[in-house]
Amino acid sequence: MEIIRTGSTIPFSSHTGAHVDKGWVREGILSALSIEPATLTEVSRKLGVAKSTASYHLSQLVGRGVIEVVDSWVGRGGVQVKRYGLKEGSLVTLLSRGEEEAELGRLRETFDLKALAWESSMGAIGVEEVQSLLYRMFLHLFKIARSQHRALMREYGDRVGAILAKRLTRAPPIRALSGLVEYLSTGGISDLDMVRIPNSAVSVMVLNTCIGSTTHQTNSCYFLEGIIEGAAKSLLGPSIKVGRVYVPRLPSCVIAIGRVRTLDLGRLADTVLESPRYSGTRRGAPGA
Repeated sequence: MEIIRTGSTIPFSSHTGAHVDKGWVREGILSALSIEPATLTEVSRKLGVAKSTASYHLSQLVGRGVIEVVDSWVGRGGVQVKRYGLKEGSLVTLLSRGEEEAELGRLRETFDLKALAWESSMGAIGVEEVQSLLYRMFLHLFKIARSQHRALMREYGDRVGAILAKRLTRAPPIRALSGLVEYLSTGGISDLDMVRIPNSAVSVMVLNTCIGSTTHQTNSCYFLEGIIEGAAKSLLGPSIKVGRVYVPRLPSCVIAIGRVRTLDLGRLADTVLESPRYSGTRRGAPGA
């Protein structure tokens, strides 16, 4: 087993930090809670913001009497978990289907303008540019309730990956993926490890940060997953399989890439936990 370690953690400074526009965050919370109650963690993931940001705005909305705690329990480690919902009598206006289609069109236009600029310039694509694009996309995304946010972000990320691949040198699979890892790391888009599986056509990327954020799994994570898939397929061919691997107790996002008919994601999760860098995660598991 070989682990290629590269890059360093880049502080997140845009849509999940203190500089976010509170308007869209609170609108996103209200939109999400109008569909179903949610915990702090669930709100954070749905909106693609840090827990501290979501917690602040949840507290503000509770204080204003717009939302309330509808359920609570003691979770792991004795931490109290609360589930929030709209307060009875609160009124939240959601877009009609036609209005949402128009918002999807504005989201597409926002992305297309930036994608065209990247296509034309062939300059480096770094974390600040990606964060700026995501912020503008999120302003539209959280007005949209009927479409799957994660699927949208993965689709748009795939297009960015195809654009990014044109900046990389075509090479045999391992070298091509190593080049992709280096590009994502150098640009601050992700601080990641690549785990190479011996005697296998599969490689695994462990994403310790996704577009600079250490909060997983958010819309930023799925956008980055799309980037990796789009780049990998552009570099290695459309037959390449890309899949998300869920590794117990590992907070990072894990993406598997291989020229195989199917990805045995369960086996790959075990392989990651057997690697020298992550073996301590397994030892720390309950009952281990």
